[in-house]
Amino acid sequence: MAAFSETVLVQAPIDTVWALVSDIRRTAGLFSYMTITDYVTLAPGHWQFQRTLAIPSVATLSWCEQATVKAEGELHFHAIDGDLPYFAGLWLVAADDAGTRLTLALDYEPPTNVGPRVPASMAQYVIGEIFKSVCRHIKEAAEETAR
Repeated sequence: MAAFSETVLVQAPIDTVWALVSDIRRTAGLFSYMTITDYVTLAPGHWQFQRTLAIPSVATLSWCEQATVKAEGELHFHAIDGDLPYFAGLWLVAADDAGTRLTLALDYEPPTNVGPRVPASMAQYVIGEIFKSVCRHIKEAAEETAR
């Protein structure tokens, strides 16, 4: 099992950051390699959708995911089916004296379909860089919106 955690300070109001994080389709739209399809609202603050991640030269991964707002500024998510044997985590958006703290924390089992083409350590590195990129893109988008 692998774990990832990243916290970035965002120079934008907490409401701006939360609006972006909790809009799953808008957030996915920030990335050319990520798509969301079959998006369904199961209940207020509870969604299910198909996520596809096309990592150039590595693999295309697809899974069904659910996301649920658990508390103010807290969005939990987990894969329920697909290419990721285990994938679960959360987004935390919290006020900070210097702005807004954005945290992505998750546990995952590296996908099996990258196979022998890529060593497990390389796959974990690439996946970690993708998660860092997600945090950076959300930070940049929120700061741009706040300007």
